[in-house]
Amino acid sequence: MAHKRSTIEVIKKVPHDGGNLPQGEGPACLARVNGFSDVYGRLSWDKPAITITHYARNPASGRYTHPVQDRGLTAREAARLQSFPDGFQFEGKSDDIYRQIGEAVPPLLSCGVAVNVLIEYLSTEPTTTQLQTGMETIELPVSNSYSSVIAGIKNTRRRA
Repeated sequence: MAHKRSTIEVIKKVPHDGGNLPQGEGPACLARVNGFSDVYGRLSWDKPAITITHYARNPASGRYTHPVQDRGLTAREAARLQSFPDGFQFEGKSDDIYRQIGEAVPPLLSCGVAVNVLIEYLSTEPTTTQLQTGMETIELPVSNSYSSVIAGIKNTRRRA
């Protein structure tokens, strides 16, 4: 992704391998705000990466700068940090791709959760009541959204 010349000039001032933007450097708006130490920050080679969000395309949005090269992360680098396989194909324009990467649950995390749910599910024999309840829920209509499920839970509690 091509960055503005002014962005590259700011990135050049950040020490390599996990460095932070030096105090007083960068856009003037940073001097007025205290507490955003990760903006323009570089990732480290040997430390865990930060959470990748859909803002990863913009070095001014966090620690989304390459450890030694004066540039932000590519979409493929962000995807790799999120544990997407190298061959995974994203759809759309650049902003769409960064959004897909940043708003996704990392595939390896999903796999870990699924394995643990499966282990727990398979660890005991379901009772007749559990099987019956499970079959009844299959026949229930699917709700429109998560918020409608919450509303249903609240209504059930009010009636109790």
